[in-house]
Amino acid sequence: MPNVDDKVVAEIQYLKPNPLYDNERPYSIATVLLPGVKRTNIEQAAVRTPISSVRGKEDSFALYVQGFEWTRHDLNYELSIDTNVDRYMEEMGSFLRKHLNASEVIVYDYVFREQRESNQPRAPGVPRKVKKQILGAHLDISRESALTRIRYKCGERTEELIKKRWHIVNIWRPLNGPVKSMPLALCDSRSLAPDDAIASDIVLPHLQIQAYEIWYNPDQRWHYLKDQTTNEVTLMLSSDSDTDTRCAHTAFEDPNTKPTDPKRNSIELRCMVFL
Repeated sequence: MPNVDDKVVAEIQYLKPNPLYDNERPYSIATVLLPGVKRTNIEQAAVRTPISSVRGKEDSFALYVQGFEWTRHDLNYELSIDTNVDRYMEEMGSFLRKHLNASEVIVYDYVFREQRESNQPRAPGVPRKVKKQILGAHLDISRESALTRIRYKCGERTEELIKKRWHIVNIWRPLNGPVKSMPLALCDSRSLAPDDAIASDIVLPHLQIQAYEIWYNPDQRWHYLKDQTTNEVTLMLSSDSDTDTRCAHTAFEDPNTKPTDPKRNSIELRCMVFL
């Protein structure tokens, strides 16, 4: 029987309290810098945080309640930055449409992540779509920026599409498992107070989006799926047209990780869901 009370106390990186943010939004720039401009003004502080494993009680979590859930989807072919990405995006879009009983799902972005040290650069020849894990509690996108994304992607169809309830949903899957190193922690949306999230700007080459950095609050409830396998998929609600349910998340360093444990690799899809 699984130990349903399994819990670790691990460091989560939160936004560091700083008077700077009274007058200046946190930001990060993912494009060419202008002279004299810093790439980011985000400073983090590590706080030891209880993170409960859901292993054995995965069915107690739901996308529209906690803001995340786990579901099974078998992956029976090789998936890499060079192999089967389009096939995977199409397959998971169809899967999500059926899973959420949606009228339409548009998978609009993907990112591969490989575990690297914070100061370790991308290896020569590795595509820009392969990024390192994110160590920092955050929400991916605001409702306003989600609408911007929809308009950017859908053009003249937008007004008709957004008459329906819509979401931005992320699909996260480890590519090697079970995950022993750098698992994904998720915060129960019901425990995330409005003041725990501060708007931040992410400047991309083609547009600017608003996300949120997360302050530490001891009332937050964090969870993870211990030993997550490649066929256990995490669904995260990033934005919802009708509710404030949303999933703050971050990778974290599991204190039980052994030096011989394989480094985690993963793929994440970002999807527009229209009900």
